[in-house]
Amino acid sequence: MWYARYEDLFEVDAANLDDAAKVRLLLRKLSVLEHTKYVNSILPKHPRDHTFKETVEKLTKLFGSQKSLFNMRYHCLQITKDATTDFLTYAGNVNKECEKFQHHKLTLDQFKCLIFIMGLKSPADFEVRTKLLARLDSGEETLTLDKLSAECKRLINLKADTALIENKNETRTVNKVQAKNHNKRFPKTPCWFCGGMHYTSECPFSKHKCKHCNRVGHKEGYCDSGKSYKNQKQTPLHLKRTDKTTKRNRRNQGEGSTINSIFVTNQICVANRKYIRVQTNDFPTDLQFDTASDITIISEDIFRRLNVSNKTKVSNTARSATGKLPLSAQFECTAKFKGKQASATCYVTPIQNLNVMGLDWITALKLDNEPINAICNKINKGSYKNQGSTSISIDKSISLLKKSFPAVFDDELGLCTKAKALTMKPNAQPIFLQKRPVAFAIQGLVEAELQRL
Repeated sequence: MWYARYEDLFEVDAANLDDAAKVRLLLRKLSVLEHTKYVNSILPKHPRDHTFKETVEKLTKLFGSQKSLFNMRYHCLQITKDATTDFLTYAGNVNKECEKFQHHKLTLDQFKCLIFIMGLKSPADFEVRTKLLARLDSGEETLTLDKLSAECKRLINLKADTALIENKNETRTVNKVQAKNHNKRFPKTPCWFCGGMHYTSECPFSKHKCKHCNRVGHKEGYCDSGKSYKNQKQTPLHLKRTDKTTKRNRRNQGEGSTINSIFVTNQICVANRKYIRVQTNDFPTDLQFDTASDITIISEDIFRRLNVSNKTKVSNTARSATGKLPLSAQFECTAKFKGKQASATCYVTPIQNLNVMGLDWITALKLDNEPINAICNKINKGSYKNQGSTSISIDKSISLLKKSFPAVFDDELGLCTKAKALTMKPNAQPIFLQKRPVAFAIQGLVEAELQRL
């Protein structure tokens, strides 16, 4: 661009100068970096060994545009006007790009080939596009669309033949398709229907009739294993809408096992539970603090003490982790705790001693961000007053456990049958082993931890 501006200066004003003087004048305009690059490119010759015309051609190759003819033609067809560019400037850019396009050197067949290659934009056509661009840049004047399409077909066939040769010696295997797919071959625990190491869905005794209890679905000797697993009950409660399926299951399944299981759990597992005393309609009520429960539930004996007049029919169904939980009524009440008051919904259950404060009341009273020990009372050994009416003795529960599992609470020495006990070899001699070293940097921390323990 610089030489295009001062070309007439060399050709007209300095026409009387010899080539060596013109070369010196031209190279004087180069910076140190450009001059060094030019000198390195013509070694072992010296700049004075070239004519002025040769010097201009060499500098044009080094510092001129390095774009290919296809690149310039492609950008010419993609040129657009920017919103901040005026029309005169845009017209000049179009004129410049069209001159770079070199229409006078482009035949109609070459223009068709140019449009053909510009349309190959898919990544799958990368190899074909590269080969066609190389052929187009070669300047072949007889290049036509028929030749390009034939070249594309040839390249695709070559690629397919190459892949065929690569896979000629490949061994093909067919894996057996299993009916069921599990991440592990064996489960972590045995099947509770037969004791085998397989998943319960694959148990061969699923249609077997037991000779002991005359029920279908388990092996002899495993009559109570599946039942005890299914009847495990947990306290988290989740509220769901009652639909036709739930009503049908309610008619088909008994509720006795659910009530008994939860009742037994509430009688025995009370050692570490957290209770909070809330004023429900100005009546003190001890509720178990349970963040895993979505709703708040009280038993019917507590409900009768509240003298509620706005009792309504339950429109929802409460479910625990293992099944449906019966609800007999619901009512709107006022809950108070340490100066905080909120209006909330409370549900009633026929299960005795099941009094739970769920997330609805916890959120309403804004207790979700407070420490549990600051708002709850821990149930200690002895006895506690549950909901202000029923007193459950821990000693009675312990006696029940001792009666059910006498071997666990026996003071006599037991017998290990699960593993081989440690035995000494005859004439074994004791040896001395150095203590395990502790790094000097943590000796103080280790000593402090030992003192804490």
